[in-house]
Amino acid sequence: MVKSLKDRLYRKYRVSVAEVDLLESLSFTQIGVALVSNSREYGEKVMNKIEDFIEEEVLGRLHDVQIFSEQY
Repeated sequence: MVKSLKDRLYRKYRVSVAEVDLLESLSFTQIGVALVSNSREYGEKVMNKIEDFIEEEVLGRLHDVQIFSEQY
């Protein structure tokens, strides 16, 4: 299920996706999603769309979502 979700996120949004923790758990997973953009607003908009997509398409629930932006 995690591999399928990672593939779908990559295909739909062209973001980097990785399972970053809870690798040995059969009940839980923690994934990280990364996007590089020259627009903070665009990046946060895409991340919010990804959150909505996961809530709608994946069985289960999201527990903790953090969107972090850096600007250089």
